[in-house]
Parts: sequence; C-alpha cells; structure tokens
Amino acid sequence: MDTEDKRQHRLLVLNYIDNLFLRHKFFLQKIIECCTELRKVWNTLNNDDKNPINHYFDAYLNTYQSLKDSLEIAFNRKIDWADFDEIPYSKFMKNCRNASTHDGFSIINLAVDGKFYISSDITRVSHGKLVLIETPTEEISLVCIKFSQGLFLKIKSWFEIEASSLPMYSIEDYLRSFNTDNIKIGMPEEVQQIIKSHKNQMKEMIEKNRENLIAQKIKRREDSMESVLSLCNEHLMHVTATIY
Repeated sequence: MDTEDKRQHRLLVLNYIDNLFLRHKFFLQKIIECCTELRKVWNTLNNDDKNPINHYFDAYLNTYQSLKDSLEIAFNRKIDWADFDEIPYSKFMKNCRNASTHDGFSIINLAVDGKFYISSDITRVSHGKLVLIETPTEEISLVCIKFSQGLFLKIKSWFEIEASSLPMYSIEDYLRSFNTDNIKIGMPEEVQQIIKSHKNQMKEMIEKNRENLIAQKIKRREDSMESVLSLCNEHLMHVTATIY
C-alpha cells in the first residue's frame, strides 16, 4: 500500500471509529440490561435464560478485536495484545473472544441469586494445543464494566499521545466525500446535478470551515469515548453505593 493509500485508509478508519466506540457501548449496555432484568425476575418461572446475554456478550467480545485492528490503522503502528495487559480482565476477554468466535462457546452459563456468572474455567484447543481460560468469579456485568473502563481509559490516553500525528482531512478529502458518482440510491438526480454544478462554491465553503469541520470530527470521537466511560462510572458508583 503506497503512502497516499495508507493515509486514506487511516482517515477512513478515523472517520468511523466513533461508531465503533458506540457499538462497544451498545453491547455493554445490553449486557447490563440483561443483568438488571435477571435481578428483577429472579425467583419467577423461566428466569434464567442465558441466550440473550450470551448473544450480546459475543458481539461485545468482537468489538475488542475490532478496536485493536482499527487503532493499529489509525495510529499507523503495531498494537500487541500485551499493550492491554494492565486493563482488568483483558486476557480473559481476548481468550473468550477466540472461544466464542472460533469454537462457538456460550461463555456465560450460570445464574445464581439474580446474577450471571461463568461457572468454571474454560478449556479449548488452539493451534493443536489445549488452552485453559481462567475465568473470573465476579458477576459478568461487573467484569465487563471494569474491562470497558480500563480499555477506554487506555484508548483515550493513546489518542491524547497520538493527537499531533493523526492525519487530517484535506479540502480534496472533503470533496471526495461528496462525490455523487458513488451514490447508488437515496439521492434524487436533480440534487446530484446541483452538487455537481456547485463544486467551486462547495470548495470555498469547505476551505472557510475546514477547521470547524475537523474540530467537530475530533469532538464526536472524544464524546463517544467519554460516553463509554460515563456508563462505566455510573454503574461502578451504583455497585459501590450498594455495597456500603
């Protein structure tokens, strides 16, 4: 991949990475909701259906791999799994993602006293060798919240460190995003013609507002990270208040 293609790839990932952050938040929220619902219906009939939370947990795990891959592209450097080692439950999440994605494991298999758990360590085969996944004894929502908090504190710090080296949208990049030839559906022909006939005016507007457009993209990314951390902090405060 040549230098310009690599820059375009980085820009593309950076443009959509806030959606990936919010996807992680979405599945974390669903896991929390499943755990909250279990507490509400505990001691009633059919109160321990583990399928929904496992489906959400599978998707949640896959966002970990997606985040690692996307951050490597955005920062234009290798990111090793060891870079996440200080994050609570990071190794467990990585190994569970492999067990879920490659082997079809349903990780969460126990409901006790209105809480979801993993009953025992998991054994799987990887590259012809037995692998033991040590599982946590905390309830699964707390495991996920602690992991997500640590993960997004790490991601936030990386973006602060890498800020000056991230590629920024040029005028040509913005104009390219308005290329009507790439639109197959949803834009009337007359609108496409208006855009094509006003390219010079569009270029002038972009040149005038480029700094604001870039600032908006950065803010959107920062807001999406903060929304994940706010969700984690909210529920960790609730857990602490319940204990005391």
